[in-house]
Amino acid sequence: MLTIKHMEPQQGYKSFRGAKSLEELQYNLTKHLVWLRDLKFELEFYMAILDRPIFKNNIMNLFENLSRLKKDISQLEDKRMVLFHQISSRLKHMKKAKGQDNDLSQLFKDNYDDAEKEMFNFSDKISNFKFGFFQYMQSVINQ
Repeated sequence: MLTIKHMEPQQGYKSFRGAKSLEELQYNLTKHLVWLRDLKFELEFYMAILDRPIFKNNIMNLFENLSRLKKDISQLEDKRMVLFHQISSRLKHMKKAKGQDNDLSQLFKDNYDDAEKEMFNFSDKISNFKFGFFQYMQSVINQ
């Protein structure tokens, strides 16, 4: 069985949106969108590595462990796509609301915390996956 140690998050999510303008919140969400877009290629690369004949011989449970890593990558990709679409949608709505009434701006600021927290948690999952992936790959790749 593949046992991967996970890194502990250095700290939990903390919101600082109260002092930020709607424009700054849009900027932060746009940065998340770019990170999610680029993460697609990174996850594809990890999947490609798993399909290459680069592994040492006689590694116990190699097929099962590689299958598990592929499944983890697929789940991360699914979540990445969901977050990408959610943030894209939020940004479109925020741009439409820009310059409109303050109640609508406040609603987007309130919803912003949810998006930020989801991104924080997803980023933590990605970090844990990478830590475990690199640790495992280092032990099974031919040198």
